Amino acid sequence: MKAAIMFELGPLKEFLKTPYLYRRLAFSADGRYLALTGRQESEAAFVWDVSNKNGVAMRPPITGAAFLKFVGKSNILMGSQAKMWDIAANAAPNPPAIVPADEKFPDGKTLRPYFDFCMDVDPTGRYLLGAPVYDDAYFYSQIGLWELPGGQLIRRFDTPKVKYNAARVRFSSDSQWFTYVARLGQDDEALHLSTWEVSTGKLLMPQAQTLQVGMDDFDFQISQDGQMLAVANNFYSLDQNGATPAATFQQDTNRTSRRLLSAEEIMEVSPEGQLTVFDKAGRKLAELELEYTTFAKGQALPQKLEPRSISSSPSYYAAADDNAVLLWTRGG
Repeated sequence: MKAAIMFELGPLKEFLKTPYLYRRLAFSADGRYLALTGRQESEAAFVWDVSNKNGVAMRPPITGAAFLKFVGKSNILMGSQAKMWDIAANAAPNPPAIVPADEKFPDGKTLRPYFDFCMDVDPTGRYLLGAPVYDDAYFYSQIGLWELPGGQLIRRFDTPKVKYNAARVRFSSDSQWFTYVARLGQDDEALHLSTWEVSTGKLLMPQAQTLQVGMDDFDFQISQDGQMLAVANNFYSLDQNGATPAATFQQDTNRTSRRLLSAEEIMEVSPEGQLTVFDKAGRKLAELELEYTTFAKGQALPQKLEPRSISSSPSYYAAADDNAVLLWTRGG
């Protein structure tokens, strides 16, 4: 399948004087807007109106290296530090960002809440989960639940203490519970998984579940719909009772990566640069062509995408590398 839309990143890279613009991709719920953010010095977010194929990018005043997601079914984009921007109105909602105050713990120590990688917005757009509190050694101490858009703290969850960037959270599709996945120690060869009830703050599982993964398999993902966990080449279905093996793929060291699009779709990038979408039963849904053409000084220049980040909407698959974002029409 050939790409239907191409957004060239060269002009943006020249503007930012950076080679990196591919860390995260996110669609709005209606699929109209596609947001992209880079990494390191290029953490700025950019947004395209997919219905307007002229390639003009908007630049909301937020960054998204740690987090990038549209809030519920709205056109409000949330980035790192829980800062928000209404894309359609080209203005910040009121308030423009959630800035939690420092808190005193029983021992009198002040720990600063910090929105980062371990955060999520629920499907209704009513709640923000995350704001992990860390000490001077960069350890998370708790997870918080915040009301949107006002930013009022509703409750905290006593999750295990983990090192910075070693945990992830994801709401369930009905917003009633969430999954917490973490690696508790630097030398820990297991992931620790637990599920929590949003309304009460209670742990839903009798005890945390342990998934043995090994030192080289710590790259884990939770699908955006909160229904699937991927750990290396192992895939698990998620519900309130924890993780259940669901993969039909065998370990294959010749494959570079398999990445989750949703509970029903897995995108595979092969060493040969082939991009294929499968369902969780291993059936092939689409093969996506990575070749595209740019033009410079009146000359056509053939290019090939090297997928770094991926996303999907009800209408499109999307992938990006240093130079371009490609979109393929579902069923095209």
